Amino acid sequence: MHDSPISILNPQPNRSKPWRLWLFLASPIILLMIGLGYCEYGRRTYLPAAVSATDLFHLRLARGEDALIYQEADPAFKARLTEDTEHAFFSRVRRKLGACSYTGPAAWSVTTNHWGTQVRLIYQGRCTNGLVREVLIWRVLDGQKAALMGFSADSSALLTD
Repeated sequence: MHDSPISILNPQPNRSKPWRLWLFLASPIILLMIGLGYCEYGRRTYLPAAVSATDLFHLRLARGEDALIYQEADPAFKARLTEDTEHAFFSRVRRKLGACSYTGPAAWSVTTNHWGTQVRLIYQGRCTNGLVREVLIWRVLDGQKAALMGFSADSSALLTD
């Protein structure tokens, strides 16, 4: 008797495996729960260090303590800006915006990769001469100490001389 191609490809009888169906249906939910769990872990572990470091950064920026900001910044920050360039930029931000107040991060994200853990914070500030949107990127070490990796300020007041 000659076997049909179907029996050669699938020699065992068709057995129902309901666990495969449930695993297929449940896997997106499981992955979502893992992702939400990591977000909560990042919020509890890394976010407080970055917010605290941002508060200190804003205090030092307002006081003109640019050298101290640069000294304690991450090597990635120092690789992109010389100390003189950083001082000139922060001086311009202070001069053009005036005194600023912030209400906390408007948005945040935590990323962990082979470079470590980075926290990206977005702040909306109300300044003497207008509004500012700041993006600060921190490298968080051991969930406690944060080092500045990046800073940008976006305001129409910074566009003119």
